[in-house]
Amino acid sequence: MFGTIRKHSTWLWVVIIAFVSVSMVVFFTDSRMDGGSRGQSDLGSINGRPIAHPEYLDAWNEVRLAQYLYTGKWPANDEASSRRLESETISRVFLTQKMKEMDVKASDKAVALMIQEQLRDYPYASLEKEILQPNGLGIADYERFVRNEAGIRQLIAAASVSSRLVVPSEAESLWRKENQEVSTQVAAFWTSNYIDKVVITNGAIGSFFTNRMGFYRLPERQTLSYIEFSASNYLADADKKLSTLTNLNDIVSEY
Repeated sequence: MFGTIRKHSTWLWVVIIAFVSVSMVVFFTDSRMDGGSRGQSDLGSINGRPIAHPEYLDAWNEVRLAQYLYTGKWPANDEASSRRLESETISRVFLTQKMKEMDVKASDKAVALMIQEQLRDYPYASLEKEILQPNGLGIADYERFVRNEAGIRQLIAAASVSSRLVVPSEAESLWRKENQEVSTQVAAFWTSNYIDKVVITNGAIGSFFTNRMGFYRLPERQTLSYIEFSASNYLADADKKLSTLTNLNDIVSEY
């Protein structure tokens, strides 16, 4: 859903601005021609579809309620306020229709957070009796307003996401990632099925490591070549010659 909204984010804002501007001209021109009165079958159309009277009335009540919640005052009865109310009503009808078209639905959590944001510590039970009923509204009107308001915020936030141009191959890759079906099969093997049947002995452990000595052997890191010379080659001859000397001690003393 949000991928579709991001794809159309640019034209969505263009359509909103253009539609609101044109609707103000056409709607107010017709009002001047018929003296400001509108029948149930003369509410204009959006994208070729006539605006139903219940749809217009719901949006009209939501705009009135929004003005009270955001300004603390209900719309006045003068001509300027009436024209502004009509213009905002048409805009809200368009946005709610666009929400349905894009399948934007506010979650219950988002609705609850908005109610808390608007009412704060004001008793929810007193809302209908003290504020809504004296102005021709009911609790159903308020709940519908909050849900649509949360949805419109999500619609605008999604349409405002920055976008960039992509090459066809990248677009195809993204489309396949989001839409291509993948079939998989899984075979599960329990590793503990036969553990209790394994008998571990010292001989089995020794065989396990001796059979895998190649895995633990370190490779040669340095090779040394050398030739051994024996230091005792002439010791026997030296001892024999020294034994023939009778004055060995005198000779040693001389040195």
